[in-house]
Amino acid sequence: GALQEQFPEIQMGSYPHYRAGVLGLSLVTRGSDEARLEEATQKIVELIQELGGTPRLLSIETANSPSLSAE
Repeated sequence: GALQEQFPEIQMGSYPHYRAGVLGLSLVTRGSDEARLEEATQKIVELIQELGGTPRLLSIETANSPSLSAE
């Protein structure tokens, strides 16, 4: 939709999941321009917050961090 039109160079995907009785959604952004990728990600976070959600950010760097626990 509208966000993809604002950021045509950024790939966006959504992956619903159901784990331990909880429905969730993973949103993924990919791109080679770090500044634009950060901008698109921030817009997604703001949209989720405007809709009353609480986003949890996870990047490739933090996904491999031993300090994070898996769900």
